[in-house]
Amino acid sequence: MKISGLNVYYVGTRTPEDWSYPIIKIETDEGISGVGECPNVGIGVFGAFKQMKNYLVGKDPFNIEKIRLDLRGQAHGGVNPGPVWNSAFSAVEIALWDIKGKALETPLYNLIGGRVNDKIRVYSNGWFIGCKTPDDYGKAAEMVVEDGFTALKFYPVGFEGERRLSPKRENEVENIVKAVRDAVGNEVDIMVDGGKLELPAAIKLGRRLEKYHPLWLEEPVAPGNAVALASVARSVDIPIAAGENLWTKESFREHFEKGAFSVVQPDVGCVGGIFETLKIAAMADSYLLPVAPHNPNGPILGAATAHLGASLTNFMIMEFCTYKEPHRDPLWLWDIIDFCYEKQYMKRKDGYIEVMAQPGLGVELNEDVAEKHVNLRQVNF
Repeated sequence: MKISGLNVYYVGTRTPEDWSYPIIKIETDEGISGVGECPNVGIGVFGAFKQMKNYLVGKDPFNIEKIRLDLRGQAHGGVNPGPVWNSAFSAVEIALWDIKGKALETPLYNLIGGRVNDKIRVYSNGWFIGCKTPDDYGKAAEMVVEDGFTALKFYPVGFEGERRLSPKRENEVENIVKAVRDAVGNEVDIMVDGGKLELPAAIKLGRRLEKYHPLWLEEPVAPGNAVALASVARSVDIPIAAGENLWTKESFREHFEKGAFSVVQPDVGCVGGIFETLKIAAMADSYLLPVAPHNPNGPILGAATAHLGASLTNFMIMEFCTYKEPHRDPLWLWDIIDFCYEKQYMKRKDGYIEVMAQPGLGVELNEDVAEKHVNLRQVNF
């Protein structure tokens, strides 16, 4: 079997500047194809995909790690591929695993150790869009629990890029967290995204939120600073979560060594794909740390993350976005593949999903739907 082509569908809600989902399909000369996806890291992924396609055509899709090493060598001298290249390769790598699973007629999780977890826990994100007051947050949180979730994450600091909080803003943030905790009770887990504050502000806010017992405080300081994050971890009695903005296993290593977090959040679409995520999870396991994969992505990355969740011994919980947000349109996004975990979840309503036992990722790309929502095209790709 040889790779015969790579097609890119850069799909999105409105324009390339809005939220977009780079989705690819790798084809082979035996008619077996695989699909992949990476987060929206800019239109530079087109250039990366084009260069990768030139290398991939004619290669054996089973040699995934050899392909990774060769392509990494093409990126910045093989020293540091960077987020754009690494994300593009993540999509390619996921598609290659999909091909291998389909060729061998077995689910992806069987190729990476088999099923450890019969079902995997998910938490809701995106449910709070439009909420302004603590009462708004509380009522919305109640609806999330009614929809069957047993864990939910939110951003009480907001997305305005504040580096420090005034006493008034601290009170506002605490009141939102209190309203959510009061609304859902103590049997539901809540996760607080910390807002990427300056170190003193992050510690001060974290201490104020301890009494509400969040499952974790996520990225309380700007990502990538292991020393600052470790300072928060030592100062606040809430588990610290991070990892979505780390692009290599080497950057995770520094955070492990400094004791920077208690919950590890790699994104399979950023770190280099399935195999690199497995390596990061193994590193985390050596520190007795759980993995909660980052996944506010499209349905193909949702499927890949679900297979990882089924196979990881230290899997904790998986991020899940099922609610309509202004920068997305799930009404078509969840139809872009023939089976979507986000769409199927509402039939379960118990806080868990079960991973399909179909070959590969267990999904096929609906190319007519993808083509309809392409918002950026590369000429002569």
